[in-house]
Amino acid sequence: MARKINNLILCATLIAVGAPALAQGNADAQTRSSFSTDESTTVSKPAWLTLSQGLAEAKICDKPIVVDVYTSWCGYCKKMDREVFSSPMVAPYLAENFVCVRINAEDGGEGQAFAQKQGIHAFPTSVFLNSKGENLSQLVGYKPAEAFLKKLQQVQTLKAHK
Repeated sequence: MARKINNLILCATLIAVGAPALAQGNADAQTRSSFSTDESTTVSKPAWLTLSQGLAEAKICDKPIVVDVYTSWCGYCKKMDREVFSSPMVAPYLAENFVCVRINAEDGGEGQAFAQKQGIHAFPTSVFLNSKGENLSQLVGYKPAEAFLKKLQQVQTLKAHK
C-alpha cells in the first residue's frame, strides 16, 4: 500500500515537475510532457512525450500509453491533432488515464523503427500499449472525437484485464 502511494506521488511529481525538464532537450517541438493549454482556447491539448520518455513515465504511473504515429505530410494526422486530441471530451480523458506519445514514422530513428516493428503502413495510426510497452490494440485512420473516446475507454477495460 505504501509503495503504491509512493509511486502515485512520484508519478504526480514527474508529471508536474520532472517531465517538462526531460522534454526540453527534445528536438521535436511537438513533443512535450504533461498537458498544455492552447492560449487561444481553454481546452487542454496533449503535450507529447518521446517513446522512451513515455515508456518510463507509464511504468512509474502504471498507465497505458497512446502512441500517435504520424507523418509530416499526412492531412488526417493534422486533423486528428486539431479536432480529436484537442477535443473537450478527449483531452481530459487522455490526461487522466493515459501517457501520450507522438512519433513520426518517417524520422529515420525511433519513430520509424517503432512503426516498422508494429507493421504500420497507414497514417494516422494510434497504438495502445500497456505500462510495460506491450501492444493492447491499434486504431488505423482518422476517427472523430466520439469514436476515439470510445476506443480509449475500451483500452482502459483491456488494461484492467491484462
